Amino acid sequence: MSQLCCEESVQSKPGVQTRCCGHSSYNASQGMCCNRKVNDRNGTFPGCCGRNSFDIGYHMCCRGNVVRKSGELPQCCGSYGIDGAVQMCCRGVPQTKTGKLPRCCGNVTYDASNQLCCQGILQGRLEKNLKCCRNSSYYPNRQLCCRGVVSRKQGDNPKCCGTEAYDAVKQICCHGYLGKKTDGDTKCCGNSTYQRCKHLCCQGNIERKKGLLPKCCGENRFDATVELCCKGNVFKRRGVKPRCCNDTIIDATKKLCCDGVVKNMLGTNSKCCMDKRFDSLTQLCCNGTMKGKKGEEPRCCGNRMYDATTHICCEGKCSRNDGAKPRCCGKRAYDTAYQLCCDGKIRNTKGAVSRCCGRDAYDVAQFQCCEGRVEKREGAKPVCCGRNAYDEARYACCNTRLRSLKRTLVPSCCGNVLIDETRTLCCENITVPKRTNASDCCGAEQFDTVSEICCDGVVNLQTGSKPLCCGTRSYDASAQLCCLQQIQPRYGKEPQCCGTTGYDAVTGICCDGNVQDRFGLEPRCCQFTSFDATTHTCCVDTIQDSRGVSDPGCCRRVLYDGVGEICCRGNLYQRDGLETKCCSDAAYDNAYSMCCSGYLYNRTGFDPACCDGEMYDKASHVCCNGMIKQNVGSNTTKCCGPYPFDTNTQLCCDGSVQPLVCENTACCGCNSFDANQNLCCSGVIRKKVGEIPDCCSTRAFDAKIYECCNGILKKRPV
Repeated sequence: MSQLCCEESVQSKPGVQTRCCGHSSYNASQGMCCNRKVNDRNGTFPGCCGRNSFDIGYHMCCRGNVVRKSGELPQCCGSYGIDGAVQMCCRGVPQTKTGKLPRCCGNVTYDASNQLCCQGILQGRLEKNLKCCRNSSYYPNRQLCCRGVVSRKQGDNPKCCGTEAYDAVKQICCHGYLGKKTDGDTKCCGNSTYQRCKHLCCQGNIERKKGLLPKCCGENRFDATVELCCKGNVFKRRGVKPRCCNDTIIDATKKLCCDGVVKNMLGTNSKCCMDKRFDSLTQLCCNGTMKGKKGEEPRCCGNRMYDATTHICCEGKCSRNDGAKPRCCGKRAYDTAYQLCCDGKIRNTKGAVSRCCGRDAYDVAQFQCCEGRVEKREGAKPVCCGRNAYDEARYACCNTRLRSLKRTLVPSCCGNVLIDETRTLCCENITVPKRTNASDCCGAEQFDTVSEICCDGVVNLQTGSKPLCCGTRSYDASAQLCCLQQIQPRYGKEPQCCGTTGYDAVTGICCDGNVQDRFGLEPRCCQFTSFDATTHTCCVDTIQDSRGVSDPGCCRRVLYDGVGEICCRGNLYQRDGLETKCCSDAAYDNAYSMCCSGYLYNRTGFDPACCDGEMYDKASHVCCNGMIKQNVGSNTTKCCGPYPFDTNTQLCCDGSVQPLVCENTACCGCNSFDANQNLCCSGVIRKKVGEIPDCCSTRAFDAKIYECCNGILKKRPV
């Protein structure tokens, strides 16, 4: 082939290595394609930089600009080239490295070993763990950053309350206000504090607990065992069945609550009918209207009463029961023994098996229902065609139109026309007479499947020994490739596509849509340039020479040796110890130091560990809710919320440390008790009574003599 098709443009093909570059062709042995532009091959390792070529050995590509490599570690800084050994890039501006730990602060450099950058402002660093608090600095070992304000740490458990520091062991922060903390049971109630075991917080008001089952009633307290809360009002429980009626209390055995209004009972069968009372033994409440009971089975139908043995209620209308099996059809009654309800109309049954067809009834043995119209059953295989019945053995239904099956070998519908598939094609609902037995449809046309091929609705002549489609065109897959709907010649041992261009994968590699020569033993791509992975490494978008490097790695765009160096969040360090690790953006020796949430500490103690960013010795301390506390037992110290306790002598009850009173000590709320002699009844400690001690709400009882029914004790029958 002496010509080449490049993006639907015919180009000359002077040699075997001729390839496409946009609309043009070029000789790959002398030139290269860079972003649809043909360039000369430059140097030993040619690469592309935008639309220009360059020699990777001596130059690098920085944001589309070719820059000459210089120094030990050539890197890009925006569109400039720098030596990474003595320079660094700060927001696209080249700067000279300063000090032991050079860093960027905005677009300037500083030494991180003696300075700190806080929101673009440099601070002096006198200690290693200096941190930022917005645009200021602070020392975390003795200061806190509270909402951008530096405050001195207070006590054993320093915390922030707004912009103020406090000791969480002695104080508690309630909505930005500090309160005194007496023990682990201290909680917040609005802006004030209270003891949860002794007080209640009722809508911001602190009330002392009273009674067996203290609860809140609005802003007030009450004892739920002897009092009742009715819409914020507290009442003494009185009567057999004390209940609330709106904002007052009643005895449900003597009074009624009808729509929130208290009514005297007329008798034991008194009930409410809206806001009125009635005797349920002799009356019914029908939609708020009281009716006297009559008949054997009095019931309501709307606001009227009826006897269910003689009448039936249909949508609020009462009708007499006429028949053995009465049912409702809308507002009318009918007998299902000989009638049907068809779309709201009552119809007499017809035949042995009746069905509804719209509003009419029909005999299924003689008729059928076709779209709401009753039609006589036709032939051996009666079916419907629209609203007409027909015999499926003699006719076909084509779009609700009946067609005779006479003189058709293989009948089929084409729209509303019946065709014989042995003689006619249906192409997009258009009838087309078959030219040959091998004819088929290609869109609205027919084509010969032996000599033609259909490509996206377009008929093409079959070409070559392996005809396939490439978009709407045909091609020979044994000699050509389809590259993004562009037909290209196959050449080489492993022909493949690279974008719209064909290439030999044995000699070339596809890099971001550009064909590049394969280099070395392990050819790879670095963006749109090829390189040998056995001798070079791609760092982001820069190819670095890694020959002689034992464990090559990238620290952003810088090449480093993992044997003697470590990269911590883009910062390069020398490995000083056997266990060199990263702590945030700094390196440290894990054998002598410890990293806790980005803070470095010298390892001290027998068993060092981290607690909320601070180091402590587990042999002498414990970490409770992020606070370091002194052990209170040898190896038996545990945490009860923020407080340590000795499991040999103490117990944690709902966040409160309580003493072990005996071997079988248990918790009841925030208190401990002797489970051998007492019970915990709904949060109240009760002394055991009788042979089978049990709880009924907040009371203790002997289950051998009494039984508990819905919180009420009843004596067991003898």
